[in-house]
Amino acid sequence: MLFSLTNVISLLNYDSEREFVIDSSVGGMGRGAGNLNTELILNYMNDNFGKDYKLEYVMKVMSGVVEPIFRDERWGYSPYLFLTALRRAHPNFATYLLANHKISVADFSEYLKNIPDDMLTKCTRPYVEEMYEKFKGN
Repeated sequence: MLFSLTNVISLLNYDSEREFVIDSSVGGMGRGAGNLNTELILNYMNDNFGKDYKLEYVMKVMSGVVEPIFRDERWGYSPYLFLTALRRAHPNFATYLLANHKISVADFSEYLKNIPDDMLTKCTRPYVEEMYEKFKGN
């Protein structure tokens, strides 16, 4: 979230004749580790660019739509997803492994080091399990 906000702020302050489209989601809702929160960027634009975006409307969407989903389906920053992003690995390495095993962040970091570079984007449940069994055997 923080990186996505700072990246967009840098983009907004870049002197260009081009128009920009900014992708964001209420509450940072999304699958990955770095979705930009709509409420944060709108507030920044109101404060720094003289915009008048109505944050109360965003908060109504958050209360009526996002919060009920968030109670059952968590998202946002995850150290496990952060590690997959650093390794340029598919996020399902974290998702699949955490669904079936308790693994510490430190161990997950080591687990990812065992994934060959050519397999980082080819994530399947059986492969995740196979690599986890090999990792536990070390």
